[in-house]
Amino acid sequence: MPLLIVFGGLPGTGKTTLARGLARRLAATHLRFDTIAQSLKAAGLAVRPTGYVIANALAADNLRLDRTVIADCVNPVLASRIGWRETALRCRARPVEIEIVCSDPAEHRRRVEDRVADIEGLILPNWDEITSKPYEPWDQNPLVLDAAGTSIDRLVEVGLRCPQDGAQRLARLISHSEVSTKFFGKFSSGARAGCTRSLRNCSVIVLSVRPSGSPKAQVRSLH
Repeated sequence: MPLLIVFGGLPGTGKTTLARGLARRLAATHLRFDTIAQSLKAAGLAVRPTGYVIANALAADNLRLDRTVIADCVNPVLASRIGWRETALRCRARPVEIEIVCSDPAEHRRRVEDRVADIEGLILPNWDEITSKPYEPWDQNPLVLDAAGTSIDRLVEVGLRCPQDGAQRLARLISHSEVSTKFFGKFSSGARAGCTRSLRNCSVIVLSVRPSGSPKAQVRSLH
């Protein structure tokens, strides 16, 4: 079953760099929304929703070839996220949603201000534009990677541990962290198999990287 790895997150958090790193390691197709959007703008066409329609169509073509696809986009609203899920369903692919955040506002702003466009004609948004645009909360809890104080190379290594085998790898990662005793410990052994389903409704899984380079999983309750 092919994977459809869908990124989300504000500009300047490191999505494209991480998506490229994962694409190289997984020999996956990298679909960059900025490339599609700028091509539409250059042709005098509206970007939304046309850009996401094109991106989903290209993803579907590759998924039908059993290729892993990485969708590199801000993915700011529920409609765009549902669109990717429907594409995965139509193509019998396994969707993996990853949100990239930068929990340190100063570092995030520095990244935004230091960025240089690598697409001809693309005008990058400034800090005020990024922070003022709407970004809807996720209706389902994605895998959250925090780029603050962490190199993209390390995030690539963390990301590789989860998408390749989907929820099973994520469950194994959690079972070897301190979360297993703090969160899963309250369940009987017979109920632990269903814990990952419960997480979708009550928690956000946050992966970061310790200075040693080993991953750390945290479960943050939403209640």
